[in-house]
Amino acid sequence: MKKILHLFSALTLTLFLSACGDDDNDEENFTVPTNITFQSNGLFPEDFSYSPSQRRFFAGSIRQGSVVAVALDGTVTPFIESDDLISVIGITLDDANNQLYVCNADPGFSVKNSPETMATLSTVVRYNSLTGEQTGSFDLAALAPEGTFHTINDLVLDDAGNLYVTDSFSPIIYRVTPEGVASIFLTDPSLGSPAGQFGLNGIEFHPDGFLIATNYSRGELYKIPVNNPTSFTTITVDQDIFSADGIRLLDNNNLVLVSNILMPAAGGENIIYSLNSTDNWTTATVNGQINEGNNTTFPTTVELVNGNPYVINAFLAELLAGNADITDFRIRAVTL
Repeated sequence: MKKILHLFSALTLTLFLSACGDDDNDEENFTVPTNITFQSNGLFPEDFSYSPSQRRFFAGSIRQGSVVAVALDGTVTPFIESDDLISVIGITLDDANNQLYVCNADPGFSVKNSPETMATLSTVVRYNSLTGEQTGSFDLAALAPEGTFHTINDLVLDDAGNLYVTDSFSPIIYRVTPEGVASIFLTDPSLGSPAGQFGLNGIEFHPDGFLIATNYSRGELYKIPVNNPTSFTTITVDQDIFSADGIRLLDNNNLVLVSNILMPAAGGENIIYSLNSTDNWTTATVNGQINEGNNTTFPTTVELVNGNPYVINAFLAELLAGNADITDFRIRAVTL
């Protein structure tokens, strides 16, 4: 019966999207609201992804270990609920193939965390983005040396369908091929961070064949050739960037980077940066920024929606301060 319901749900959605017509399916002529407030008590969404074909967002909960769908009017619908999901951190969508990839980890924020999974669980789970049915699972922590700590954070697909995944507690980037073969793509001590701090974080694929990854505690960005990862270099930025979190390329020479503060009382600001490079990301210049001040809204990452950057406010600083009952969250466009 469950399979029949999944098939019926997928067929219904397909018929609905087909009925929209060619004009409605032209995303360039379709306007997404610039400010979407949605309510989900205790969600704390660390990452989100937009589906142009479904015209809705997916947001993962670092607190509840779940994924919700957010309609453009802010309506929230449970999408994936599983006892196996502890904290959903990074998510990414392969919209053309109806696949949603989820980083399942346990950095200590979840209502479901346990000594057995804390700082060790690191599994990418793949779901059908129409039905929510699980279609694959990849245990990445099993690839690393025994006894080391792990929290996979962000992930990105390249143009050949390979998946790259950062590990915030170990200096490792993993790769999962389209055939489902998982391996350590790159490991280097210089990519690490002090014990107890987040290291490797956001990751993006550049069409010229390299990755750009951030290091949260170091405030660094790395250029990593896909065909020769050990030749990676640190991108020289013209000003200091603290707590480098999520990133997204706007085009080959411009990206948006989100920086945030875990402890507002310690000072600092939440900042959204615009970076430009004229030498294929050997160096970069900050050419715009939005200073959001010392508050607890905690923007985490950025997503492109019809070519425009949108950020999500996760309120993780509130969670760390003991306020686990935040209800209102926001997805919004930013202009840099």
